[in-house]
Amino acid sequence: MGLRSGNLVPSLIGLAKVANAEGDAAAALQHAHRALHDLDAETLDPEDHGLVLHQQAVAFASLGRNDEAKRAISAARESFAEAGVTAAIELDELDTWARDAMLGRVQPEAP
Repeated sequence: MGLRSGNLVPSLIGLAKVANAEGDAAAALQHAHRALHDLDAETLDPEDHGLVLHQQAVAFASLGRNDEAKRAISAARESFAEAGVTAAIELDELDTWARDAMLGRVQPEAP
């Protein structure tokens, strides 16, 4: 049975973001996995779901797991769209970051 805490998901997103910023992709993936699997992912707010997937993509990109990073970015984009994050500039920036990170042009940090 998964945990159901509205306060825990933003904390896990924050921990994943910090881990990615510190270059600890393995820890970031653990935090993202917990948010997606240990918690009830089906009840996650779509924007939170997108944020978790984005941090997962950052970690995958930093590990050179580009196919997984692409899938996570695509899923994050879908979640953001579902949440109403439709500003083209924000989604375009996310796509540009993902492409550049996977090509090694930028450090795999969130835009």
